[in-house]
Amino acid sequence: MYILHRLINGLFALIHYPFRHLSPFWPVLIISAVTGLLFLFIFKWTSNQDALRKVKNKIKAHIFSIRLFDVNPGQLFAILGRILAANFRYISLFIVPFVFLVIPFLFVAAQIDARYSYRGLEPGEQALLKVQLAPELNPMKITARLQLPKGLQKDIGPLRNLKDNELVYRITCEEPHDGDLVLHLQQGEENQRIDKLCNMTPLAAAYSRARVTSLLQQVLHPLEKPLDANGPVQRITLQYPRQSIVFLWIHWHPLVLFVVLSVVIGFAVKGLFKVEI
Repeated sequence: MYILHRLINGLFALIHYPFRHLSPFWPVLIISAVTGLLFLFIFKWTSNQDALRKVKNKIKAHIFSIRLFDVNPGQLFAILGRILAANFRYISLFIVPFVFLVIPFLFVAAQIDARYSYRGLEPGEQALLKVQLAPELNPMKITARLQLPKGLQKDIGPLRNLKDNELVYRITCEEPHDGDLVLHLQQGEENQRIDKLCNMTPLAAAYSRARVTSLLQQVLHPLEKPLDANGPVQRITLQYPRQSIVFLWIHWHPLVLFVVLSVVIGFAVKGLFKVEI
C-alpha cells in the first residue's frame, strides 16, 4: 500500500509544482478536470449505457403522458407509480459504476485534502500535537522527549490524557520551516523513536496531519509511511490550520470545490464523448 501511495504522492507533487506560487484554485481546477474526464470514461465502461438510455426515455414518456393527456386520479397514481419504479431502476444502474469509482475517488480526495485544505503555521500561531498510545501502554509510565524542527517551540507538554490514552503537546511557530519532528518514548529499558512530517512554509507541497496504522486511515492520510501496528504509537496528529479557496466570491472547502468542478466538467462534456448519465 505504501508503495502505491508513494507513486500517487509523486504524481500529485508533479501536478502541484508548476502552481506552487499561485492560488490553490488552479491546481484544484486541473485535478478536477482530469478527474471528471477519467470518471466519465470509467462510468461509460462500467455502466449499461443502453439500459440507462431506455429507462431515461421511459421516465420522460411517463412525465409527458401526465402533461399531454387528461388523466383521472386513478390513472395519475398509476403513472406516478411507474415513474417511481423507473427511477428505482435508474438509480440501480449506478451501483456497478459506483463500486469502480469510489476507490479512485478516495485516493484523489485524500490528496486534495492534504495539499489544499490546510496550511502551515504562521509566526505566533499555535497547534496541538497528539500522540495516541497503544491500548496496553499507560501514559503515566511513559517518558517522552520531543525534538522539534527549526522555527518551532514547545510551549506545553507532554500532558497525559488518560481518557484517550494520549500524550498532548502545544507548540508555537516562531519562523516557518519544513522538516520532521522526532518523538522519543521510553518505558523501562525500551526506547522508541517516531518521526512525523512537519511542514510549515507556504510553498510546502503538502501538509500531513496524521501518521497512522490502519489500512483505511492510510488511504485518508497517504503522505507518510504508516506506523507499526504493533508499536507503542497508534496515531500521531498535528493540527494544522484549515484554509479555504475563494471562487466566485465564495469561500469553498477544497474538497467541496473539487467535487463540484468535477461534476460540472463531467456533465459539460458527456455529450461530446457520448456518455449517457
